[in-house]
Amino acid sequence: MQKLYKIQFKDKGVGAVNKKTRRLMLRYLNEMNISINFVEATESPHCVLGLYTNYYIVNKLGPKFSGLSAADTQGPRPRQVYLNKDNWESPPSHFSRVDEYRKYVVRHEIMHTLGHLHVKGKPQKPCPLMLPQTNEAVVYKNRCIPNSKYTEDDDDLESYKDF
Repeated sequence: MQKLYKIQFKDKGVGAVNKKTRRLMLRYLNEMNISINFVEATESPHCVLGLYTNYYIVNKLGPKFSGLSAADTQGPRPRQVYLNKDNWESPPSHFSRVDEYRKYVVRHEIMHTLGHLHVKGKPQKPCPLMLPQTNEAVVYKNRCIPNSKYTEDDDDLESYKDF
């Protein structure tokens, strides 16, 4: 029997996720082929998702995360996902659609909390989900097409680490 990965949304204070955005994130994550359960603040999640300003992310995680979202995979549980609010509202220009970027970034960061690392892409093919696509230079270096879905170049997404 497959375990359920428990995710919680930051519901108040810095990083809070409003109801409309939660619905979008829920849809993006429910389309993934893993068992996810969304829990309330009273339960013990494996991961907490929040929307943060770039300023907050840089002060919390350091300057190398400027302009990026991040997943804290080293700290104690629950793991923290810091989605860059600035990019959420105005995605990088190399993504053709806002929705495509949002799907990508939510899925990508959750996969980090499940133990998946970055991978490389192939020229003229859709970028793997685990390629850091927010960084335009990485996309162009790999010469792949921004993408929010799994590709053959991603790890076996069913074989995530124990949580």
